[in-house]
Amino acid sequence: GFKRLFFDFSLWCTIACLKKIVTSVKWLAVMFAIVFVLMVVAFVAISVNLIVKYFKYPAASELKLLTKSQQFPIFSFCNENPLKRSLVDTDPAFAEIAKMIKQFDDYELKKITKDDYGIGGTKMKMQRMTRAKIMLRLMMNKLSEADRRRVGYNFTELVSQCTFAGKTCTSADFTSFLHPDYGVCYSFITDRVISRPGADTNLRMLLTANQDSPRFTLFDFLPTTESATM
Repeated sequence: GFKRLFFDFSLWCTIACLKKIVTSVKWLAVMFAIVFVLMVVAFVAISVNLIVKYFKYPAASELKLLTKSQQFPIFSFCNENPLKRSLVDTDPAFAEIAKMIKQFDDYELKKITKDDYGIGGTKMKMQRMTRAKIMLRLMMNKLSEADRRRVGYNFTELVSQCTFAGKTCTSADFTSFLHPDYGVCYSFITDRVISRPGADTNLRMLLTANQDSPRFTLFDFLPTTESATM
């Protein structure tokens, strides 16, 4: 009957204490039975508690944002056009550059007269542009620092608006330097320290690339400058 079935099951099963209950003397069987009942009660209590907690969907989170003061990174910008065309064409100090630019213009307009700089050595426009840029870089390198700065762009010509950490910044917050390709460039002074992330400590700038020329008939960009960008 059921008693015999339970006895056989208890002998070969691996449930804790169950085999000891049916094979031990009476007093020891009682002890194992008590332990077994306590284990079952504990198992049921723990299971019920876990199920109840699961369906309550409890959540506990603690968010900590740890920030350390750090130096604001270096930010530099340049106008892609290194020299103002209106000044290059009229200032004797830039006569050689003006001559090279004129020959490049004439070649592109198929008004070829001379080719003193090897610009017309290829029929491919990109290669002619590359050659003209190389010659411009070499000629700019021969100029004095004062001349290069004189025909470059000053801070107010490039920057329309500037704020750092919510405060207006001016040219005094930047240092200028000469780039071999882009002429006069500017770097944000890097001794600023920020202590927290976010928009409140950002550097925000509105930069303007102005192509207008005092001569009205021409852009004030060199023909070797491919786009009005910073």
